Amino acid sequence: MGSRGLLVLLLLLLAGTPRDDPPVTEALEPAELVWSSKRPTPVTDVSSLCVCDLLVEECDINCCCDPDCSPTDFSIFSKCSVPFVKENNNFCIQKVAVYSINFTAYPPQRIFKVIEQSNPSFFCISTLNYKLAFSFITPKFPNENNFDNFMRHSANFVGNKGSDIFHPTVLGTKYKYGVPLQTSDSFLKLPSPSVSIECVDNNPIGFLMDQTVECSRIITLEQCSKIKALHMDHYTQPKILAVPNSHKEINIIVQSIFMRSLNKTLSQLALNDVPVEPTFTQVDGREVCTNVVLKAKYSIIYTVAGEITGANLHLHLGVVSSTMLPIQQQFQVSFIQENAKPSLHLSGNPGYITGLPLLAGFYKDSGVIQSSNRYRQFTILQNTAGQDCLAAEGIRTPILFGYNMISGCSLILPINTKCQQLVEKMTNLLKGQNFPEFVFSFGNSLAQNSREWVPVQFTTEILEKKDLCVIPVALDIKVSWTKFGSLVNPQAKIVSVSAKMTSSSIPQSYSRNKVVTHVTTVVRFVDVSAPAKAGYRAQPTIDARLPSNFFFPFV
Repeated sequence: MGSRGLLVLLLLLLAGTPRDDPPVTEALEPAELVWSSKRPTPVTDVSSLCVCDLLVEECDINCCCDPDCSPTDFSIFSKCSVPFVKENNNFCIQKVAVYSINFTAYPPQRIFKVIEQSNPSFFCISTLNYKLAFSFITPKFPNENNFDNFMRHSANFVGNKGSDIFHPTVLGTKYKYGVPLQTSDSFLKLPSPSVSIECVDNNPIGFLMDQTVECSRIITLEQCSKIKALHMDHYTQPKILAVPNSHKEINIIVQSIFMRSLNKTLSQLALNDVPVEPTFTQVDGREVCTNVVLKAKYSIIYTVAGEITGANLHLHLGVVSSTMLPIQQQFQVSFIQENAKPSLHLSGNPGYITGLPLLAGFYKDSGVIQSSNRYRQFTILQNTAGQDCLAAEGIRTPILFGYNMISGCSLILPINTKCQQLVEKMTNLLKGQNFPEFVFSFGNSLAQNSREWVPVQFTTEILEKKDLCVIPVALDIKVSWTKFGSLVNPQAKIVSVSAKMTSSSIPQSYSRNKVVTHVTTVVRFVDVSAPAKAGYRAQPTIDARLPSNFFFPFV
């Protein structure tokens, strides 16, 4: 096969051929195809095309191809706005309609002619064996007759309950990107929203495909114990195959379980005190369903060889009443490489960039360590929809450089609340579980650079003490920074960080045998850069020394 035949074959591949309509010249050799095939007749004549014809049944000024223009209209034309109209730029030889105005004639006349022009591009199409290659295929829209067929053949949706779910065949001895994770009997699946936001329980988890989905589920409280997607065992019992089509199974280990009450407060349960299944019961005269799965988060551990070595699960259970229907469920899956170094998240290079989180560190052994988890960085209390401090515990948001922030919540307590327990709870609420000891001065600082550590100066203050019980109510964080480097491109550098926790007595105002107080966190950024002063460089001085015999023999 010659070079010309290879070129023609390449052009045929670029033109494309649909699956269901094989080319009529498939059996021909490329050399024969050059001489036997012809260019298709264009669907639209080039003389009837006019891209500047915008007005309906009106002559467009300077549009020489407008069929609505009469000979008298050409007298007011100054030029042709579109002098060339081409047929198809993909062909090697294309027809071109050329328009011009003869202003020497009276009245001026339009000159029109059609010529064939060669395409200078090397990648052009000389022959075409499929007449619809440059046409849009009419799409098929779903209706009441073919809707089930559309749902069945879509990769993201599921067919009706009676149909079988199609899953791709997993081949090979290791997992590859996008391959569904196999279990002992099927695939590891998560609920996901279908055409609407309603949950569908047949969404296989693809390898290395992190995802977070949220959907709603319509249930009947009396029948909640019969719905598998509400059971905790539905997410813990599957055993993942370490590699496809193997017999090595990986158990899903539950790492934490949180229980959410009707008033949206969260409490962590002991792993040895796990509820069995959703139960329909009554609480304070209200019909509810307890132990319902509201959130599930998978953490899949894998190796570089494409093997699953571990699977962790974090669950949020809750109590659901009739006012909370339909319930909202959230599911998340993330993949973590085994023995991989944590990725270093920078907040600037070198100076901090406005809007990126502060890099925080903690003292351990003989140095400072930095965690890639944003909840181990400098965080503050995050506002919640209900503004309830007890429900907001553990919900944090990172401090962003350059953004003055304020957050708060309301604390509602019974009168007989123990003071010591309240102090510890409010301290953990304001400081979080991992309050940093150091903040890095630059956005790309490393933990091993001890000169770039800025210690957090933490102080406490009692605003007023009218009662024996004094609780923390406010945390004021002040970050001082300066412009570092040249005036042309100054870099933001943190020079000091202070945090002051203010405590106060529980207010004496009661509402229905309850104590109400407000808790606030404030973050301030202060620019302490010294102003630049104009000045001049010192005049250069001449520091020249002559040799001792420079004036010899005169001296």
